[in-house]
Amino acid sequence: MRHSSPLIRPWFGVARVDEAPAAASSTREMQVHFVWEPVPPVPGDRIRTGPPARISVKASRATDGAVVFEGDVRPSTELTFDTAPGRLLLVLAIHDADDHVLDTDVRDVIVGALTGSVEVGTPQVMRAESAREFREIENDPSAVPVATRDFARGDHLVVRLPVYAGASPVDVTATLATKSGAPMRSLPVAGKSNAVYETDLLLSALPPGEYAISIKAANADGDASETVPFRIVQ
Repeated sequence: MRHSSPLIRPWFGVARVDEAPAAASSTREMQVHFVWEPVPPVPGDRIRTGPPARISVKASRATDGAVVFEGDVRPSTELTFDTAPGRLLLVLAIHDADDHVLDTDVRDVIVGALTGSVEVGTPQVMRAESAREFREIENDPSAVPVATRDFARGDHLVVRLPVYAGASPVDVTATLATKSGAPMRSLPVAGKSNAVYETDLLLSALPPGEYAISIKAANADGDASETVPFRIVQ
């Protein structure tokens, strides 16, 4: 049975393993990214043990049960593995520091083939809490994304998005929007290496509430888009 554990906050992302053209076979290997964070305990909760310290990951194909990955990952570190497109069954055994199993999260993850003329992978969100951290993220193409989508007004968000458009020039735009999707203002977009585009947003000018960053990639052959909802909580 599927079960979303209340002990963890997971994030899953999908990208291409390489920059093969869109016409490549739908059986092309894809790359799955996984990051998790422990959920803070509820004040007054005397039942919960922990906190979670490690997750044992088992990923198998939903079609035939074949295991495609097994391994462990600590909080706020990124785990990646390759698999063919399709539906995966993820079983996440959540351990505490003494290696007791606190809970088991079981869920499906859809790994798209991303074979269209214009495709985008899953946006990665990094959080900087100071100017120094922002510079470190900017200079680190392998910066680890965060799983949370709740932020403070002092945070500076960096959003990276892989864009696949073959040899055709592509225009990538980003917009800050309300929760309902009404545009508020355009955000700067810069091209990074390996077909990755980046936008950033300093949250200090925004009041607490729910927002979204909408990112669109388009050229003469088509378009694709992704939305990153987030909340400012303080």
